[in-house]
Amino acid sequence: FGLSVIEALSAGLPCIATRTGIFDQWIKKHTGILVESGNIPELVDAMITLMDNYESFDLTTIRSQMKIYYAADRVGEKIVALYDEFIINNEES
Repeated sequence: FGLSVIEALSAGLPCIATRTGIFDQWIKKHTGILVESGNIPELVDAMITLMDNYESFDLTTIRSQMKIYYAADRVGEKIVALYDEFIINNEES
């Protein structure tokens, strides 16, 4: 799932992640770098690029983007919606 990536982005830190799962929705040019899984040279290049260009990342913007998805009120809304759906589906049974 990538909890460590969520935590880092929520702290405003740019990340390097593989092009698997949901990472392509979170990692954009302004939030980090995506690499192919298992591609060590690409990972090394990404690490060097991130270190050399760290100042170009806006940490506030990165943090703000993750709040759109994972702020407490947003997560609460999603949980309530899941419960509502569960209740509706069970009432129909």
